[in-house]
Amino acid sequence: MIMTVDTLTNMVFQYYDHNRDGRIQNQRGAHYEGERLARKVQPGLDSDTVTLSWVSHERLFNAADRNKDGVATHGEIRDVIRFFDQNLDGQLDHGEIAAYQRSYTEANGVISQEKIARQQPIHEGGYSFYQLSYALTRSVAVGVKLPALN
Repeated sequence: MIMTVDTLTNMVFQYYDHNRDGRIQNQRGAHYEGERLARKVQPGLDSDTVTLSWVSHERLFNAADRNKDGVATHGEIRDVIRFFDQNLDGQLDHGEIAAYQRSYTEANGVISQEKIARQQPIHEGGYSFYQLSYALTRSVAVGVKLPALN
């Protein structure tokens, strides 16, 4: 996967610049933007698992904030990411992205995780697809007449 330096910079801002002012507020307080919430849904047969986590790129923002004003600007973050563009072509190849991710891994932690049961839909015949296919594989009569196969 190849990604431009500007694309990765824009992705960081998409996830962290909550007020969309082109700056990441990295001082803890009312306008702190160094962390975000992430929701992940893992689908299952009978239930889905929903995980809520916090994610922080504070280490990247601290490194980018060269003048130590508590704010990482678009240009400052782009300069940190550009450091990993070893051949200076404006694009990060797989190895360069891996080096960036090793240096500035997002910290994270699980806030909560919950299983949510799925409701089985009832179809016209009164059987869900899952129930019907299970019955057919077990050779159990379920009261459904199937066409004869020639």
